[in-house]
Amino acid sequence: MTYFDNPNINDWHQQIITGTVLGGSSLVKPAKGKNCYLFMRSSDQQWLKYKAAELNNLASQRPFTYEQSTARWHSNCFPIFTQLYNRFYPDKKKIVTMEILDSLRDIGLAIWYGDCGKLKGNTALLNTNKFGEKGTKLMSNYFSEAGIGKADVVREKNYFRLNLDEQASNKFFLIVANHLPEFMQKQLLPK
Repeated sequence: MTYFDNPNINDWHQQIITGTVLGGSSLVKPAKGKNCYLFMRSSDQQWLKYKAAELNNLASQRPFTYEQSTARWHSNCFPIFTQLYNRFYPDKKKIVTMEILDSLRDIGLAIWYGDCGKLKGNTALLNTNKFGEKGTKLMSNYFSEAGIGKADVVREKNYFRLNLDEQASNKFFLIVANHLPEFMQKQLLPK
């Protein structure tokens, strides 16, 4: 990877990056590099291209690669990604903190849900397994403290998930609906 000074990154970009990392993408520190880069992947190429367009000024020279049914995108290496890496990976293992969750706004929540959420009946279910039981419980507390509502820690096929009850889901959907592209709204929001 090549070293670049930080591009212009506004709060919108910051929210998309935070939601993306919470949703399963990674900040990567190259073995011999000074700065980190953002690595996104998805089997939904339309969703990945939507996020890539929002982060266009951060993209590497050839950001997309395709392997079977998975598309991948990566940015250039920037100091901002190293700062974020230090927040998410303080001991080289991805974690979530209340400080990270408290920084989320509507677009960050929408991107997080778009990456790892699904509609289960009329409720929102978030895949939180990468943060383990401890991180999932913290996220449950966040939804309660943020006034969104009750989010239960559940196990689905032995993986941790966060299931918002119907009332919390309705509040959550009101927050994120206008920030999901139309093609995602049809997949992720109740009819």
